[in-house]
Amino acid sequence: MSEAWLVYRVLLKNSMTLDLKTKKGRRGVLLMAVLALCFVPTLGLLYVSFLEAFRNGALYTIMLEAGMLIPCLLTVIMGCMVVPTVFYFSRDTQILLPLPLKPGSIVLAKTAMVLSGQLLLGMLFALPVFAAYWTVHPDILRILVSLLILATLPLLPVFAVGVVMMILMRFVPALRDKDRFNLVFGLLTLVMAVGVSLASSSFSASDGELLMEMMQDPQGIALINWVFPQLAWAARSISVLSLSDFCLYLGVTLLVLALFLLVANRLFLPAVTTMNSAGRKVTRRTTGRQHSPLVSCMITDNRMLVRTPAWFMNCLLPPFLMVIIFGAMFMIQDLPALLQSMDLTGLDIWMPAAGLVIGLFISSMNMITSTAFSREGQNLWRMKVIPVPVRTQILAKGLLGTAWSAVSCLLFVVLAVWMIRGSALDGLVMLAAALVASVFVNGLGLLVDGWHPKLVWDDDTTAVKNNFNGMIEMFVAWAIILVLFLPLLMFGLFDHILVYSLAVTGVFLLIDLWMVLKGPGLIAGFLENQI
Repeated sequence: MSEAWLVYRVLLKNSMTLDLKTKKGRRGVLLMAVLALCFVPTLGLLYVSFLEAFRNGALYTIMLEAGMLIPCLLTVIMGCMVVPTVFYFSRDTQILLPLPLKPGSIVLAKTAMVLSGQLLLGMLFALPVFAAYWTVHPDILRILVSLLILATLPLLPVFAVGVVMMILMRFVPALRDKDRFNLVFGLLTLVMAVGVSLASSSFSASDGELLMEMMQDPQGIALINWVFPQLAWAARSISVLSLSDFCLYLGVTLLVLALFLLVANRLFLPAVTTMNSAGRKVTRRTTGRQHSPLVSCMITDNRMLVRTPAWFMNCLLPPFLMVIIFGAMFMIQDLPALLQSMDLTGLDIWMPAAGLVIGLFISSMNMITSTAFSREGQNLWRMKVIPVPVRTQILAKGLLGTAWSAVSCLLFVVLAVWMIRGSALDGLVMLAAALVASVFVNGLGLLVDGWHPKLVWDDDTTAVKNNFNGMIEMFVAWAIILVLFLPLLMFGLFDHILVYSLAVTGVFLLIDLWMVLKGPGLIAGFLENQI
């Protein structure tokens, strides 16, 4: 046990980057503070919703089940990625295996690492529910029981998911490839997260009424009890102080913990010792149609984007997911029927403004240009030695990002025109304005990444994950949307929206022209200090 504790302390220290004495540590603290602030409105909404539900309703057991379902779902979604990442794909695994450590100690240490994050996440989202219950029922015994359940609520879901993932990693060798695993389960996780989000958006009520609507659905409650049976035991332990349910809840949790440790000790070592490092396939060079240097560079970069799962998921997929999410939300909220009952004549003067917003928003969601040089890593020097001018390579990267942005903008424009029953001319005007904004955003991404690329990374995921260049591009684009909208409110320019939006489009066109003509040379000067 002391050996496992020592390994856990080392793993935890290496994973925490909160040292204020280093630049990386200060950046980590800043990122955690920003994330914490982002969660505050959601947690406050949970507290207010359940507080009103507890005050207005009498079915406290069912309401507690509904509240505890939220952290359990989050734990399941996150556990699908966290358990394999910590046990199989973390860099410390290959370091620990040759050391004179017992396999059981490594398993215990990594189990503690998984629980450290999952417990914090589960408790964070369960706390507003319990706090609302404590406000309505300030009974000391119920508070003590709920505190014990709060500290153990995420355990059963993460252990159950862990058992499944251990079995899959042992008997499905294809999943031991890190890139393939990230692609398969990354998409699965996204689908699950989007499904949960859309399901929550399907309720027409708000605050306490939403929970009352859930409680009037016996089939939904039966499904919750079938998937997460421990929620009913935990809820009855708190609401009616049932000792038998509390013992059953703790007993099943400990039983699944023992099963997880047994499976991990039996299956972890055989699977991790037969893992092959992810590598790209070497393809034969074939002679075919000759392209210009500009087009050849675009084709090469595009192949790397599509064939590298981490880059595909983080750079190409987000804008298309946004189109799907917005479309699904509009359909669930029955927005098309609402728009059909409205008089939408006169919206044609808003098409350029709508196109600018679509271009700025959708184009900022991909990270193609904002990580264009970061993805080169330590091989950035090759840009200088291949027989293609550096400016041509930079222009090719910008055109590639703009092309993918244009496709996602086109899909969003088609969705918007269909929603408002617009004409083909409305769609063309909107698309033209979106393309103008898209060129600006992709040029901005190239400038940011050329000025300060992230060249030191160990795998493909690190090159684009936690890359602040992508966040800078996104936040600047969103800030521009806000800045452009403020004069409409301050000076009442809504009656002159067409002239205003055309003037803004003209300014963006001038900036785009400068970026195309002078931007590659400026970025090439930035890269001279990096190569």
